[in-house]
Amino acid sequence: MSDRPLIVVIEDDALMRSMRASLLRASAFDVVEASTGAEGCALVESLRPRLILLDLDLPDLNGFEVCARLRASEAAAETPILILTGRDDAEAIRRAFESGATDFAVKSMRPPLIVHRIRFMLRAQEATAELRLSEARLAEAQRIARVGNWELDLISGTFVGSSEAFRLLGIAASPGGTSAAQVRHCLAEAERTTFDQIVHSARAGRLSLFHHEFRLAMGARTVQLRGEYGHPDGSAPRLTGTVQDVTEIVTSREQIKMLAYYDSLTGLPNRVHFVERVNAALASARRQNRRVALMVMDLDNFKKINDTLGHAAGDELLRTVAARLSSVLRENDSIAAPQDPASESTVARMGGDEFLLLVVDLESGEQAAVVARRILEAVATPVALPDGMHNVSASIGISIFPEDGDTYDTLLKHADVALYQAKDAGRNLYEFYDRRMSEASLQRMVLESSLRTALADRQLGMAIQPKVSGDSGQLVGGEALLRWRHAEFGAIPPSVFVALAERAGLASVLTAFIVEEVSKQLAAWIASGHQPVPIAINLSPQVFRDEEVLAEILATPVRHGIKPSLIVFEVTESLLVDEPALAERAFKDLRAFGYRIALDDFGTGYSSLSYLRRFPLDAIKIDHTYVRELHSSPRDAAIVKAIVELSTSLGLEPIAEGVETEAQRAVLLGFGCIMMQGYLFGRPQPAEAFGELLRGGRPLPLLEPH
Repeated sequence: MSDRPLIVVIEDDALMRSMRASLLRASAFDVVEASTGAEGCALVESLRPRLILLDLDLPDLNGFEVCARLRASEAAAETPILILTGRDDAEAIRRAFESGATDFAVKSMRPPLIVHRIRFMLRAQEATAELRLSEARLAEAQRIARVGNWELDLISGTFVGSSEAFRLLGIAASPGGTSAAQVRHCLAEAERTTFDQIVHSARAGRLSLFHHEFRLAMGARTVQLRGEYGHPDGSAPRLTGTVQDVTEIVTSREQIKMLAYYDSLTGLPNRVHFVERVNAALASARRQNRRVALMVMDLDNFKKINDTLGHAAGDELLRTVAARLSSVLRENDSIAAPQDPASESTVARMGGDEFLLLVVDLESGEQAAVVARRILEAVATPVALPDGMHNVSASIGISIFPEDGDTYDTLLKHADVALYQAKDAGRNLYEFYDRRMSEASLQRMVLESSLRTALADRQLGMAIQPKVSGDSGQLVGGEALLRWRHAEFGAIPPSVFVALAERAGLASVLTAFIVEEVSKQLAAWIASGHQPVPIAINLSPQVFRDEEVLAEILATPVRHGIKPSLIVFEVTESLLVDEPALAERAFKDLRAFGYRIALDDFGTGYSSLSYLRRFPLDAIKIDHTYVRELHSSPRDAAIVKAIVELSTSLGLEPIAEGVETEAQRAVLLGFGCIMMQGYLFGRPQPAEAFGELLRGGRPLPLLEPH
């Protein structure tokens, strides 16, 4: 038999379960693991452990059901149960304790604190057992459990107790006891009235049992006084009870409440708390026939702050904005002079750089506009960040109760629509919801939400368009293109969802997805014995603003065993124009790994020759708009010829996009442009079909459009 306390860990996540078991074993505990609720209950029944560590989310029974079942069994009726979960909602906390949990902690708690919590629970269990076994060990048990016993004579006002009781109250122990006034004095000033009421009620015979938590005057500690009224054997009436240090319990409870109701970064109410406030405000507004405004606000170009200055600067900006929003709403409330909590405006953080604002007690929508203007002015005040002062702006969408909806969900949805309109109208302004807002705005919102889901669930697909040698028709490469088929709207054009991704800050995720897919496909072709060809991938400018994402993307092909020379990253001129220093650093990283770089859509932007001199490029892609009229427009032909000659003289490979006819191919070959891409040689096709082209190794047939 081991002297180490036995703990049963019930957790379905194998990695998390193994990590917890290793931590506990290293901390002098024996551990038995269970992956389901039923298995855990059976182990507890047979092994009778000292403590149970329980996860809420299990494949068969949820943690609440497991906890209730254990409490109903003789084997675990009094065994400490510590629930660890990733949830931070108040309902989960309430149900956990109602199901019989001894304690509740979030998974993000540092491992040493979890071990400390377990040891504390086991010590408390031991103390309780010892108290039941022997009165002689009472003093030691009280010291371990931080519990003292006391007695107050209601006639003389004399307070006596154990040494632990005096220590917990911060009073010097005296054999003859002390006075009730001295006990009262050790309590925080705000608590003394409650203490007086308890003593007064007991003296008047109106009190039988009581328990109350008191903050102490000295230090940040809280004790719980429990007592009952009596006068045994005809003695003087008295209160008899216990005092316990519950500081940790109160602190944990407050931390859990903060997690459940407040945003940890800004200290503002979170969505859960905000919804409760909105529902209370709407009920009050119905009774008083008043209006309520729900606003959704987010910062313009916030991601750029995060990408360029780092997340610490972004967090500081969010805290500053949160304080300014709270100040504006307090000013609005002071004007309205609210009489009850339901008449107070509220600001909450929804997540990221998005905030929710509730403005109450309005007579008209114009009053909401006044508040919105104040908010925009407050946000626009320059913010001090580590590298200096920064100008910030925001966009706001507003919906009004009852005109725009009578529930939180409806008002929020309409405020979101108005926010999109504000951004489309130029940003740094507010917009009221209008029922006439176009279906396009609503559809865009749905698509953006669907795109996030599609990325998370890997619902996107990939097609590859061949690149060929125009003189022989031989396959020499390909370009990987994303495809998205929406369940409701069908095939979504890349021009639509890529623009959505750029706007929503998802372009880096899209790039990472396509790089992963191309790398896996190249590895599969090589494993099948095919001779691979270089595959081009479009790199969003957003990738270059996040060094961590860029490093991850560049390492992906190597992780799959793919030579970087098989990947060509295509970049647009906009990156070179807007952020040349950033592009230069990124290109050095690309070169260091061995990747090739092509300048995409050349001729559609500024097309400065300085780009070709400054940046280490391998190829230039001639935009399809010039190729389209090549055989009929002397001006376009002259431009294409000049680009080909310039590229060749600089050692860069010219690639013509959008080649659709034999006439275009002939002109390009005459100019010396050999590499081509377009419907004449092949449309974007599934990877399987492209693999067949690799296997064939024959020139591609020309596909002259009808």
